[in-house]
Amino acid sequence: MQFSNRKIVRLTFASLLVGFAALMAIVATNFWLGQRAQSYFDNALEARDTRIAAVELRNAMQTAEASERGFVITGNEIYLGAYQTAKA
Repeated sequence: MQFSNRKIVRLTFASLLVGFAALMAIVATNFWLGQRAQSYFDNALEARDTRIAAVELRNAMQTAEASERGFVITGNEIYLGAYQTAKA
């Protein structure tokens, strides 16, 4: 089977179009995946900040509770300083 120059040019052009379409699909998918990764990263940062705030709140509450308990048990007002700091 003999190919004419016209057929070879058409096949080459069709192959180039298919390759270009595949390249565009890869680029579009890469862009889409990059956007998703950024969204997941932003969500992870927000969750981390929420956990940090929760830990800081828990620590402040524990400090306030320990200071309050120390004042109630001993009557020493030195414990009220730590209580007021934790309360703020």
